[in-house]
Amino acid sequence: MKTSELLQAARHLITPNENWCKNRLTKTNPNGTMAYCSLGALDHVLTENVVLNGAVSNVFAEAFKLLNKSIPENVPYCGDIPIEDIVDLNDCSSHEDVLATFDRAIAQAKVEEEMAVAQEQRLDAQVEEFIKDVLLVKPTELEPA
Repeated sequence: MKTSELLQAARHLITPNENWCKNRLTKTNPNGTMAYCSLGALDHVLTENVVLNGAVSNVFAEAFKLLNKSIPENVPYCGDIPIEDIVDLNDCSSHEDVLATFDRAIAQAKVEEEMAVAQEQRLDAQVEEFIKDVLLVKPTELEPA
């Protein structure tokens, strides 16, 4: 699972206001449905993915880092304490602020993933060119003069 996919799935999970909660990872709504905070949604989605696909990676840590980096600098304090991470933002801000932070983190994750693919393609091309060069060298060209 890519970081952008984890972030998108977690955002989708908490998009309906009734599926989002504050001050706890999860809660059961009166109608029996679950609600999640930002961190709880990431955990739920990743746990489902691990159970279904057996995939374990640092995607959770990367998603958490991107969410934290995506919090606007002008965000208000939580009482007397500045908001420093997505947990603080989740518990002290609006649902709209949390979703907007997810949107910024998703966009950044996609950029980073595209950059990684481009870098991998450049390396593949360099390796391919090197192999061609080596294979086209005649044995006599390798002998010392």
